[in-house]
Amino acid sequence: MNKKKIFISYSHDSDEHSNLVKIIAGKLRVDGLDCQIDQDIVLFPEEGWRRWMENMIEWADFVIVICTPSYLASCRGENLEKRGATYEGAIISQIIYDHYGHNKNKKFIPVIPEEGSRDSVPPFLRDFTIFTLMRDYDSLLSDLNYTRSGDREPEDDCPYCGFHPFKEEDAEFFFGRETFVDDQLRPAIDK
Repeated sequence: MNKKKIFISYSHDSDEHSNLVKIIAGKLRVDGLDCQIDQDIVLFPEEGWRRWMENMIEWADFVIVICTPSYLASCRGENLEKRGATYEGAIISQIIYDHYGHNKNKKFIPVIPEEGSRDSVPPFLRDFTIFTLMRDYDSLLSDLNYTRSGDREPEDDCPYCGFHPFKEEDAEFFFGRETFVDDQLRPAIDK
């Protein structure tokens, strides 16, 4: 099974907040997911930050959006210092508008920090399950490991796939064989 690809979108609110993002990314990696964050880039990406953000959002199976008041302000275009979060928020809201209308978002997962508030979640993500980290980490991980349709992906090929269910005409192979079995076992028992 391929590793699920995760991108984390967030605003650089503080060193403490950026460290939390790094911890979350590290835990996701330890738990078998391919998680990318901007802090992994040395200096800057060769394609530039704008193209890199677009590529990451497109590449990812899931985008974890860490929602804070600063991230919300960026999504609203009110926090021009946080250009990355402003741009990512614009991309995400446009993708949801274009492709995931009618509340069918399967890619973008809103998350708030422990001390956060649901009021910090951008309106375009408020209809979906909101996780609180680190409290809901196990639930988030479980959700990431399921397909968004709710069905678990098969871990291995099923050895029983293709077998037909038991049919009434096969009953003679399973029931009423006591006499046959007794006849086969009697010589061994009598010895």
